[in-house]
Amino acid sequence: MKHFLIMLLFFIATFKLFPYDTLNIVFSRVIGSENYKKYCTYLKSVYPNINCINAYGTAIEDVPKLFNNAFGLVLTGGPDLNPSYYGKEKDSSLCEIDSYRDSLEFKLLDIAFHKKIPIFAICRGEQVLNVYLGGSLYPDIPTYLPSQVTHRCDNKQSGCFHVVYIDKNSRFYKWLGVDSVLVNSFHHQGVDRLASELQPSAFSTDGLVEAYEWKDANKEPFFIAVQWHPERMAPENTISRKLAETFIKKVLEYKQIKFNQKK
Repeated sequence: MKHFLIMLLFFIATFKLFPYDTLNIVFSRVIGSENYKKYCTYLKSVYPNINCINAYGTAIEDVPKLFNNAFGLVLTGGPDLNPSYYGKEKDSSLCEIDSYRDSLEFKLLDIAFHKKIPIFAICRGEQVLNVYLGGSLYPDIPTYLPSQVTHRCDNKQSGCFHVVYIDKNSRFYKWLGVDSVLVNSFHHQGVDRLASELQPSAFSTDGLVEAYEWKDANKEPFFIAVQWHPERMAPENTISRKLAETFIKKVLEYKQIKFNQKK
């Protein structure tokens, strides 16, 4: 109840600042299937007045234009990042690759880092962000990290789930207020070596990093990076909602800073 009241007061104050404004957020991809559309629906469940800007299909040289008056970036799930980006070219046969998507998301990250725009990195997005910062991936979890944890369910319609344990010393724990959470299993790749500026904030029981954060709490841009799909969890899922609230709060704070700078 306390958390709900705090968030309610925050959003009331926000709407007073921007009573008729639309919050523009760039998504790496929100078209092509019902699953892609869920990302926009997910964030709108927290802040309905969002304009979801789809980046997929944009010429790479035109990507900067997407951020004209945009204040957040969501890297969505999708096919695998080409393993050549992290020195495992020999494992390309284990992957489903979209080379354009790779180039697009690295360009989106270039801009987000330059402008210090808040980022929400989900599944593939979490993997791409780690590699962008110098980390590496397991090209295929069953091949490189065989365990009893099912990270990718054969039944994609209903899905399956596994437990993730959250480091109580992490900022991730402060956002969520729980030390474990049941998450969905929709991935076959995952973080191998974390980039040097990052630290893990959540693990599955086989040791796979399921969420990470900056080592330096003051480092920018702000981001949330999770391996699972919060947008596919039930609408009433408290953890998914807290993640969306935290991201939207940071996007609104960023927008307010930019608004004040123009005064």
